[in-house]
Amino acid sequence: MMANALSSIQQGAFNSFDVISKLLRQGSAASVVVDRYDSNQPPCSRITFTVPSTGRTVSFYQRQQYLYVGAVRTFGSLRSLTFAYPKSSDSYAISVSMTFEKSVGSGSSKAVQLYVQRVKIQND
Repeated sequence: MMANALSSIQQGAFNSFDVISKLLRQGSAASVVVDRYDSNQPPCSRITFTVPSTGRTVSFYQRQQYLYVGAVRTFGSLRSLTFAYPKSSDSYAISVSMTFEKSVGSGSSKAVQLYVQRVKIQND
């Protein structure tokens, strides 16, 4: 059961991070806003930006234990999501930190943390 839980959250976590990093790389650095969905969510748990090639505004955020893309709830088991600038002088690099957790029964849970120090935004 523990191995299945770990495999499940790893797959969801990697897929989630892949989507975030691909779209964020296409974003406009000047349009990035890091905040939170509402006062019930942790600070820096939402990022919103514009993709210049499509003119589309994209938003990723945590709401309860789910990762949302815009208004669409995607992967669950999300314990925390944080977006930050690793260097205040570089608005083209964003750090993304995600922790996922899944219950494995008997009151136990398994957590996986993914941390990528930099996602490089390609557009200004």
